[in-house]
Amino acid sequence: MILYLDTSALAKLFISEPGSEAVAAAVASALAVATHRIAYVEMHATLGRAVRMNRIPASSLESRLGEFESRWTSLDVVDLTDSMARRAAELAIRYGLRGYDSVHLAAALAVHDALAGSEPVTFGASDLRLTEAATLAGLSLLPLSGTTQPPSRPRN
Repeated sequence: MILYLDTSALAKLFISEPGSEAVAAAVASALAVATHRIAYVEMHATLGRAVRMNRIPASSLESRLGEFESRWTSLDVVDLTDSMARRAAELAIRYGLRGYDSVHLAAALAVHDALAGSEPVTFGASDLRLTEAATLAGLSLLPLSGTTQPPSRPRN
């Protein structure tokens, strides 16, 4: 199995929360783990927010960022292409996704398409709308406890 993790699922490797064990187990059994390059920036923002919200101690931020940097080098990082950006824009409209959620979905679909069915791609995310869109787009899901309904706000 090839595992694609959006930032919310990737964060579960560095912040103990519902679904962390499932992500760690899936990563351990995956042939490869992919994510989009934007996850690099989003992970830093996520860890910083976790400190501000007292979900992790400030004293652990540097070590968690170091763990993330080490893990980052082992990930298959997908970069945005023009066709992927166009696909992400279409997905955002079709499924009512936020901008970077649609980019993550388009990246996962690009990995899926590149493998042409030779290896299954499993998609991991915590956002209910994004996981529903991934299912509708034909991806298998990594079952995560703690999948949340996105906040009620306009999508951008």
